[in-house]
Amino acid sequence: MAILGSIASCSEIPLPYDQSKGSLKDTTYVGPVESPQLRNVLVEKSTGVQCNNCPKGDAAIKLFDSIYPNRIVAVGIHNGFLANPHKAGEDTLKTQFGEDIITYLGFQAQPSAGINRRKFDSQPNLLVALPFWKNLVDSQLTTSTPINLSLGQISYNASNRTVTFAITGKFTQPVSGALNLSVMVVEDKIEAEQKMPDGTYNSTYEQEHVLRTMFTPALGTPLNLPDQNAGRVFTKVYEESLPAKIKPENAKLVVFIHRSSPGQTEVLQAIQAKLK
Repeated sequence: MAILGSIASCSEIPLPYDQSKGSLKDTTYVGPVESPQLRNVLVEKSTGVQCNNCPKGDAAIKLFDSIYPNRIVAVGIHNGFLANPHKAGEDTLKTQFGEDIITYLGFQAQPSAGINRRKFDSQPNLLVALPFWKNLVDSQLTTSTPINLSLGQISYNASNRTVTFAITGKFTQPVSGALNLSVMVVEDKIEAEQKMPDGTYNSTYEQEHVLRTMFTPALGTPLNLPDQNAGRVFTKVYEESLPAKIKPENAKLVVFIHRSSPGQTEVLQAIQAKLK
């Protein structure tokens, strides 16, 4: 099997490979310091098909996308008893990944959302209620990131449902503390019955940006770099199998770097790209 080409650098250093769940090939080196990207906003929405107010959360995400194109990275995490299917035998949108993430963030009434997993002074919890989303999203859009992220060389092999891709991160300034990388697969246009705000049921409701699986553990995998100084570059190449129930034409990869020291959860940058 051919492995994606490595980045050309005389100081390229191979990184350890976590064979329990991790990348196919890791490399790192020190390069020129880039100008920082604007920080995108990861919105992790706790939701469920039996939550009658959750369509209001979906509408809020669509509004954010229209106002701030290419700056919102949305993930719909179906979790808890309100995410149970309406009928026996229906495909569930719940995942253990999602349950673990929401437990980690601190479950609140649905819909609620984490905004870059940041603990805001105005809020008692990481997951915040819908009326506060807009102001908190706005507050994050003008901040820059200490780590530029990019997704490249995405390829999908339909014969064996394998997706291969490369993640590159470039530190634009020193960062202290432990950092994790999370890789999610989200899917749009999933038709699943949804309870609506007026109490009716929409059997053809399209669920968007649904968390379907992850290519890392639920809370990410440690970067484990030689250092986290400005100019540090890392590339991680993944080759993963896509679960059968996911339609690749509707799927996206969501990648983000986040703090992982005790009491530290903030997302430093998040990006997304269509799988095909």
